[in-house]
Amino acid sequence: MLSLDTTNTTEARNANLKKLADYLLAIPEDYTQFHMDDFCSYHSKQSSSVLAKPFEATHALTQCGTVACALGHGPAAGIEPRFDESWRTYAMRCFIPPSGFNSYEYQFIFGAEWSIVDNTPQGAAKRILFYLKNGIPDDFHGMWTGDTPLYYLEETSDS
Repeated sequence: MLSLDTTNTTEARNANLKKLADYLLAIPEDYTQFHMDDFCSYHSKQSSSVLAKPFEATHALTQCGTVACALGHGPAAGIEPRFDESWRTYAMRCFIPPSGFNSYEYQFIFGAEWSIVDNTPQGAAKRILFYLKNGIPDDFHGMWTGDTPLYYLEETSDS
């Protein structure tokens, strides 16, 4: 008998996104362990940068020098990864539709390109909240290049 994974329903994904947004909004503005270009990495004696697996992220973020993107903060926000998951499978199970990393949902919410124009946990949280309320803006790629204002910041400021 086939078992259906019901953790990737729209309702479950949206609840996880809301939980992550609330967590990111609570991070102090002077927090230095956030970078949209890095899932979750830390320094070790053997290497200058080691990619932590999702199940290691909560512990890794307690270590000096660890940085993580919005997705990389998911485990610390209480959205539990599975032991054998990669960041891709964690993202698709918990946050984005099965269409995956190439989807506009992933790009708008978690894309590394945000590290150039809005590399803050608060900005990531506001993108998530904007998405939950309005969906994906048609012109979000222009935000990466500076051709379109980051209007998601203003719309969610009083939410």
